[in-house]
Amino acid sequence: MILGKMNFRELDQKWIAFCNKKDIKKICKKFKIAFEDGILLGYGYINHEKGLKIKIAGFVSKENDIYSIDQELIFKKSSIVFSKKLKYKVDKVDNSIVDKIEHCDQLMIHFESYYQKKAIVESRKIAEIDEFRHETFIDDVELTLNTGKNSEYLWARIEDCSINDKVFVCSLLENSEYNKKYKVNTLVLAKVLDNKKKKSFVIDYIVDIVKKEKQD
Repeated sequence: MILGKMNFRELDQKWIAFCNKKDIKKICKKFKIAFEDGILLGYGYINHEKGLKIKIAGFVSKENDIYSIDQELIFKKSSIVFSKKLKYKVDKVDNSIVDKIEHCDQLMIHFESYYQKKAIVESRKIAEIDEFRHETFIDDVELTLNTGKNSEYLWARIEDCSINDKVFVCSLLENSEYNKKYKVNTLVLAKVLDNKKKKSFVIDYIVDIVKKEKQD
């Protein structure tokens, strides 16, 4: 399968193997990894602020009947930012196979911090808003703001949600052209409206005027 054609749910916290030698050589050159004629593993994860990425986990090696990946590569910056333009050929790798490869569990633990907020993780399961999501920044959605006679589209990042009610608290990523109250970092409540003819993801009201700045 082609990496860029995969749904983000097929990649999030999932393992893949790059299966085209030319692709593998390009990846090795990009991240200065020594090329091996073997299986190159990748692991998909979502960074709330930086989007969907595929971590290059390394080549699978065998020594004394024990399979492993390079432990040092786990902590090296070697992640591909997902895009629908990616043409890499990949295969899915079952967890039962990965469980037999040493150090793979360490890599998964390395990314656990990105999955601490349950509401955000749960929001990714709601397929109803997929058409409004950014292809790379999975937690970023395009909302409609209706202000009097005018309406506009604003990008925002999901910060919280109610799964049952399908309402979302989002932080605006850009300023409104028509209403100065709606500016970057403003928290708004958004919901999906479906009148059968057209579905829209609309801003209902402001939750908090300004989102608190993140601490270093």
